[in-house]
Amino acid sequence: MAPAAVVTYYAVQPADMTASNLMRTEVRNLQDERIGRIEDLVIGNGREITAVVVGVGGFLGIGERYAALPPSAIVLTRAADGSMRAVVDATRDQLRSSPEFRFEGNVRR
Repeated sequence: MAPAAVVTYYAVQPADMTASNLMRTEVRNLQDERIGRIEDLVIGNGREITAVVVGVGGFLGIGERYAALPPSAIVLTRAADGSMRAVVDATRDQLRSSPEFRFEGNVRR
């Protein structure tokens, strides 16, 4: 009989947040301008979050494009009212001209 696998558990920290709370969070730049919103997360090799997908531009979903940013590019905080806040050091134009992320293949919606 094979030995049982050892499973370690994570102790949730006060500053932690869940992915469901991040979805649709507005993304702002350092000048506090709204530049998009978090649309999805990419989990690389089934193990860790490798990208945060930000929807940029468009109106009511028309003309919107997506940029995949490394998690380290986004600072997440919780406002006093409990809402989420995401900040990146980029402009809307920089995100619009970034390589476009597409929901296709294994990363379909």
